[in-house]
Formats: sequence, C-alpha cells, structure tokens
Amino acid sequence: MRNREYYQKLTDKSTYSNWPFHRSFDEYGVAYSSDGKVLLDASHIEAEYYSIREGTEVIASYAFDEASVRSIIVPEGVVALGENAFANMRDLEEVSLPQNSLTYIGDCAFYSCEKLKRVAVPEGIDALVGTFQACSQLEDVALPNSLRFIDSAFCECYALENILIPEGVEEIKNEAFEYSGLRHVKLPSTIRLLDSAFSFCRVLESVSWPILQSSDVVIGNASFSFCENLQSIELPDGITEIQECAFGSCSVLREIVLPRSLKKFGSPQHWSRKDKHIISLSGEFVVKDNMLLNKDETVLITCFNQNDSIQVPDSVEYIGRAAFAGCDKLVHISLGQNLKSIGLGAFSNCFNLRSIEFSSRLEEIKMNAFIYCQSLVEVVLPESVQVIEPEAFCHCLSLEKLALSRSLKKIEKRIVSYCGKLKYLELPDEVHVITDQAFERNEFLEEIALSKDLEIIGKEAFSKCYSLERLRLNDGLKRIKCRAFYNCYSLCIDYLPASLEVVEEAAFYGVQLSEEIRSEVEVRFPLALSPGQQYEAEVDFDSFMDLAQNKYIRQNYEMLVT
Repeated sequence: MRNREYYQKLTDKSTYSNWPFHRSFDEYGVAYSSDGKVLLDASHIEAEYYSIREGTEVIASYAFDEASVRSIIVPEGVVALGENAFANMRDLEEVSLPQNSLTYIGDCAFYSCEKLKRVAVPEGIDALVGTFQACSQLEDVALPNSLRFIDSAFCECYALENILIPEGVEEIKNEAFEYSGLRHVKLPSTIRLLDSAFSFCRVLESVSWPILQSSDVVIGNASFSFCENLQSIELPDGITEIQECAFGSCSVLREIVLPRSLKKFGSPQHWSRKDKHIISLSGEFVVKDNMLLNKDETVLITCFNQNDSIQVPDSVEYIGRAAFAGCDKLVHISLGQNLKSIGLGAFSNCFNLRSIEFSSRLEEIKMNAFIYCQSLVEVVLPESVQVIEPEAFCHCLSLEKLALSRSLKKIEKRIVSYCGKLKYLELPDEVHVITDQAFERNEFLEEIALSKDLEIIGKEAFSKCYSLERLRLNDGLKRIKCRAFYNCYSLCIDYLPASLEVVEEAAFYGVQLSEEIRSEVEVRFPLALSPGQQYEAEVDFDSFMDLAQNKYIRQNYEMLVT
C-alpha cells in the first residue's frame, strides 16, 4: 500500500491549523485553503449539484461530512480524499471521481452514503478501508486493477449483489463484505488472505477459486461464518491454513473437501455439523468415520459424525478445541484407551450427552470442556486426571454425581457452578488449594467433604452457596480468604482448626457459627464476620446473554470463554 501516514497527514485538517484565518470561500460558502489546493469544509452545504473547484488537489478529512448534496464532481488534479471526506451524506446519489490523478482514498471516505448506487474507483488506488461501509443502496462498483487490499470496505452494502474482484487483490479482511447482498463470488488467483471477509453474507450461494498463484494462502477466522445459503465451495491447492470458525454456521454447506496443500486446520467452533461431510485430500490429515484427525491420528480435530454414540479411535491422545462442540445428537461417547487431554470447549453445548466412558490415561480436562452438557448425569473421572480447568462442567444442569480423581491437587474456578442437581461433592485428599470462586453460586450444593490436606480456601470460594449445610474445616487448614463463605446462610460451623493463621474480611459473613466458635472468631479474626466491601458490579449470566444479541458484545464474550 501507499504511504498511508503521508496521506493521512496531507488530508488532516489539523495540518492546516491556520485555516480559520487564512482561507478562501466560493459562492456556496465552501472553505478552501488560501492557495485553493485544499478543500477544507463543505459540511454545511445544501445543493442539488456541486462541482469542486479546478486546481483542488486535496479533499480534507470530514470535509463534506453530513452535507446535503445529491451529485458531486471531483475534478482531475485531486490526488487524495481524506478519511470520512464524504461520510454521512444521506442525499448523495452520484459522485464522479477523477480517473487519472486520484491516488489515495482515506478510511470510510463514503461511510453511510445511503443513497449512493454506483461508483467507479479509479486506477491507482491500491487499498480500500471502510470506504463504502453502510452504503446500503450501493449496487454497482467498478474496482481498479491496481487494487491490492480490501478492509471493511463494503460492510453493510445490502444491495450489492455482484462485484468483480480484480486480479492483483491479495488481502480481503475485517468484515470486508459483511452483511452484503453478494450471491456469487469469484476470487482472484492472487489472493493470499481472507479474514472475516464474507461473514454474515446470508444470501451468498457459491464461491469459486481459480488456480492460486501463492502456495501459502490462509482462510482466516470466521471468513464465511453465517453464510447460511452457501451451498458449494471448492478449496484449491495453495491453501495451507483454515482458521477457527471459517465456515461457522454455514448450515446448508454439506461437503467440505480439504486441499492437498492444507497444513493447519483450526477449531471448528460454531460450525454447523448437520449432514455435513468432510473429505481430506491432504497428507496432513486423515478422515475416519467423518472425524478429522492429524496424519498420525493422535489428535482429533473435529467431528461431523451425527450418530448418537461415537467411539473415539484408540490412537487419539488429544481432542482438540471445540472438536465436538454443538453435536446435539450425541448421547454417549467412548474416549478411547490412550486419550490424555480433552481440549478447550471440546464438548461444549452437547445438550443430549448423557454418559462418557473415559480413558484410564486421561490427564487433563481444559476450560469449558463440558459446559452446557445439560443432560450429563454422572461423571466418574479416572485416577489419572491431574488437572481440571475452570468451568469444565459448568451449567451441567442434570449432573448428579461427580467423582474426582485422587491425583487432583487444585480445584479451579467454577468447575461445577450452575449444576442444579449436584448436592454432594467429595474432594480428593491431594487437593491443597481451593481457588478463588471455585464453587461460587453453586446454589444447590448441600454438602462437601474437604480434603485432609487442604491448606487454602480462596476468595469467594463458596460465596452464595445458599444450600450448603454441611462442611467441616480440616486440621491443617491455614488460610481462608475474603468472602470465602459469604452469605452461606444454611451453613453451620462448629469447629475451627488450631492451624488457621489467617481468616480474611467477611469470610464467615452470613454463616451460622456456634457460640463457642463465634467467640473465638471475634477474638482471633474479627474481620471475618464483617460485611466487607460490596461486590463489584455483576451482570447476571442470562441477562448478559440477552445483551449478547449485539454481535460485538457476543464476539468479545466468545473470545473470553474459549
């Protein structure tokens, strides 16, 4: 791309800091620099037609912002349009750009020109960044052969059904055509990167690829996500990487053929798995029973098998991120004999999953691994499990029994929060630390057997466990952090181990203590009964998910939980 910093400075009004005092005006009151080379301000203009002065070389940033003009002629000689130069011109229907002199169009130059229907971008322009975003009636765009880079340029161009992307374009990224009306797309052979390029193109039916010039092409995150009518796509040799959610929620897309050149396949989180088949021509991948594995079959990348019972091959040692996420027909799964790790969100939203046969070699279960497995009733973990990451079994509403392994040494945050039927839990003796918020808001848990070797109970570890009735603090316990049992109204404590060294503020606030224990606490740890500081502002989960209809909030939330 051209020197953007140079042009940004050239078109920035602050560059002409003296312009309020040294400027000239035309008959419409449009402000130009004293030498007439820079159009500074036409935002107030109301006219059917406006022709920019001959001799003008630069249209400053925001020069026509919100001006009311139906037709504008930009004369030859103009070399640069500043950012948002013609933004928010609700009445603009026609614009004539110089075809020989223009070399730079600033970001969002025609943002939200709602009535603009057609435009010809002149040769010499190599990048379009947000240029025609929210031009909702734009139907016809002629792109130059000099173009190399498209970034959010046609987002929300609902009327744009066809566009010829010229040879030479190398990158299309950042929602370049998001929410556009494109039905068919032909990509140039020069393309090297697609990154969220055609997300939410809900009427897009087909994408065709030529023979690629590059042998290192990347289909980036969410490139075709929510293309709900995408029926066919041919992935040619030259594509080496498909990133996460590249074809997420493409519910009509039935067959995916992976090219021989493919080396990396990202998480399929949010892919629509229904009736989908995956075929691999790549030597880096193997397909077994509609499951995609790496070439030595030790990593299960994704599964499109829609059976109610699935057997993971014994060769698999690692189940990848979101590999089975959203497999809503899955009822039972056997994880194979050699599985060591279950990846982040691997079985998230498997709503009908009821039973799991674990490997005796399983060592770790990563964050959100079984979140929202609402039908899961019983989990008996093998003794080999050493790590369970936060929220691993969160929102498992039917979970009645969780048997933890004796190799577990740490209880992480909210591993069983919002599990409505889990009433009893026994911690292995090897557990030395219950981390902050480990059981927070586990409102149905009635009894927990603490480990004999427990030394630390973290901040808000049992906060708002309203049903917790039975819990005995173990000898050897050294520290209870602030608000550890905050508002555990049903909990009775009649024993305080002599080993306790620190009990922080509001640790027992709302807890029922025997008179003897209360007296001891008041002497040794007086802050333990104080109300303490108010909780930081909280957003109820369900309310938050209502807000998450906003795509930007939703995307940020998905990044946090995955």
